[in-house]
Amino acid sequence: MSNFRNWNLAKLNKRFQLERQIQMSLLDEWLKVVYDISETDNYFLHRIQENLSENLFNWNEQELSTGFIGPMLAWVKFTDKHSNLFKERPFSGIVDGEELSGEADAMIAWGRDEPKKPFFCFKEYKKKLTQVETPLDSVWRQCWLHKP
Repeated sequence: MSNFRNWNLAKLNKRFQLERQIQMSLLDEWLKVVYDISETDNYFLHRIQENLSENLFNWNEQELSTGFIGPMLAWVKFTDKHSNLFKERPFSGIVDGEELSGEADAMIAWGRDEPKKPFFCFKEYKKKLTQVETPLDSVWRQCWLHKP
């Protein structure tokens, strides 16, 4: 079993022949949906957006998490009888015969008590990019497990 930390974008591209998609019809359709936002939701969203705009370049990972990401995730009800929001939970999967495992900072997934099939993974905020790993490397590793 190979841990997510052992994969960077170059290795993922080589192993799985990844191709960047500029357009995706399913996403395009999803983004066309018009939502009615309540006055309460609108007020809340503008407040945390202002907080983010005022502090984005000064915040470290913990401040970003508590000042914006956490409040946003808490406001949206991801929990129902089929799915939930999970934080720092291990998960793994097999892609083209390669078993990958690791831990997402947060994920929305099928499963009430434990993540079974992620819809979306959140990867940690990183203030500095390093030669060893970039945020894009870690995001692609986790997203690749959930390729349809």
